[in-house]
Amino acid sequence: AVEPIVWYEDLLGVITNEAPGRPLSLAISRDARWPREESRLAALELAVSRVGRWIAAFQRIASEPSASAVSLDASRDYIDARLQKLTALPRAAFSEDDRRDVVALFDRSAAAVGNNDLTEVAVHGDIVPSNVMADADRVTVLDFGMTARGSRYLDIARLYTQLEFYAAKPQYRPETIARLQASALEGFEAGLRADNPLFEIAAVQHVVCHLLSHVRQPGSFPASLYSAHQCRRHRRWLQVRARASAAAAHAGAGSIR
Repeated sequence: AVEPIVWYEDLLGVITNEAPGRPLSLAISRDARWPREESRLAALELAVSRVGRWIAAFQRIASEPSASAVSLDASRDYIDARLQKLTALPRAAFSEDDRRDVVALFDRSAAAVGNNDLTEVAVHGDIVPSNVMADADRVTVLDFGMTARGSRYLDIARLYTQLEFYAAKPQYRPETIARLQASALEGFEAGLRADNPLFEIAAVQHVVCHLLSHVRQPGSFPASLYSAHQCRRHRRWLQVRARASAAAAHAGAGSIR
């Protein structure tokens, strides 16, 4: 833990002692890029795993005895409202068929979510590499301005998708990013997979929001080129998962018959 010094309630701000280490975003940019050094990547995997463990510990520490249930209907409305904004923006190149496919993906995932997974927990709200300080033997999470209650997979899915975004840059190999993602999931919950229904819902929400952000604010050249590249990757990411989900549902229906 980092000792707080001053708390400004009106500004929702707190000043603490300096957190040791360096931003996880800087560590990734140095140690995950190609050509990678295996010892540094292993240390990076450990740091990412610790962030996963931190998320799980934060949920336990900040738990409430009578927590409410996550509303999947509210999550659906939240995601679909942003999908509709994408279909209305020509720059997004996101069709009405794309919107329906993602909503159908949501509905299939939601139908598979168990009631035990719907208990609300404390969520940090902005678990991104730049909000984590990584030291040799610990991580420190910063910026609690978006802390709220929500799905147990919201924070870990945020970290997972943030790592995914690195794969859009040529200096990072997909298999390297996949190793970091796997470490994050395993640190949070042993055996957790990215196709867990509630996790997938959270990941879809983050990708849709990130896509809409890039469409609305593509930046100026040459940043706009990277933004366009990310948009293409996000659209493909959503399309691939929607099609895979539909195929699995179709195969399952066929086996029942």
